[in-house]
Amino acid sequence: HTPAILAMPGPAHDPRPTTDDRRNLTMAHIRLENISKSFGNHMALKNLNLEIADGEFFVLLGQTGAGKTTTLRLIA
Repeated sequence: HTPAILAMPGPAHDPRPTTDDRRNLTMAHIRLENISKSFGNHMALKNLNLEIADGEFFVLLGQTGAGKTTTLRLIA
């Protein structure tokens, strides 16, 4: 079978940012200082210090209950 080719009227538009657009984008600088969060008797975060620079790729890894989701919710 041959795949169907569909023609769309008018010029194609690519919604992705161009290289020039990407140079002007700014993300966010995130800084958490001495953050603590507990749920009842469970201390999810204790004195967390974290800094994520603008444009930096960051990953949270840890065991279940380590505070990954709690940290992301505090940032959001």
